[in-house]
Amino acid sequence: MQMNLNSLRSTARITSSRIRTWMLVLFVLFPSLQLIAEDTKETVTETVSQALMDLRSALPEKRKGSVMLLAKYPQHPGSIPAIVSALDDPDPVVRRAATVSLGENVRTLNPLQASRLIGALTDEDPEVRLSSSAWLPQLVLMTSASPVIRPPVNPVSQVVPDRQEILAGISAGLQDSQPLVRLKAIEALQYLRWPLDQALLIPLMADPDARVKLQAYQTLYSKLPPVTYLATAISHHPDPDHRI
Repeated sequence: MQMNLNSLRSTARITSSRIRTWMLVLFVLFPSLQLIAEDTKETVTETVSQALMDLRSALPEKRKGSVMLLAKYPQHPGSIPAIVSALDDPDPVVRRAATVSLGENVRTLNPLQASRLIGALTDEDPEVRLSSSAWLPQLVLMTSASPVIRPPVNPVSQVVPDRQEILAGISAGLQDSQPLVRLKAIEALQYLRWPLDQALLIPLMADPDARVKLQAYQTLYSKLPPVTYLATAISHHPDPDHRI
């Protein structure tokens, strides 16, 4: 019994000594850590400021590099707005970089910024539309937590684009000349919380791309009552012999 008590006292002394040692270490290091944090913040500010200046460069590759660099600092108040403005850049290389960068930070976008990303689905450049479509399902999925699409109380905390803007983006994607964009738009439809407008998918039931056609049928099947789906599928089948 006496040995156990002595062992406990010894353990307590060792523990107390270790605590004092760590407190001393923290006391010595804390000012250094604070200086490092301040230095890091200053470095970020300088980096972002330089990137913002480079966005005005006459060289498209330099502007592209600036956009990609800004995407690494979404916490800086000037980064995301600058990337959004790059969606209007005259060079498609820069606009593509902007869509990718916004997509990588999609959870930090406010509704207006998210709407601009969706709006890139109407860009004249096919690669810009393709990179924008990659984020469309996620944008729609992020709104599915609530059956009503409305701006959040804290717009920076989550992405809730306007319902009409979502539908406009999906509609543009469904009509795109690229099969991969149409596939992403169909995928986005699966996450809608409101009733599906059959008219959006009916043209794709005769799509020249087999993947798009199959996805259109599968989405209709998952979103419509069985009887309605059967009637729609048969009446719009591309082979007249299979129609009612």
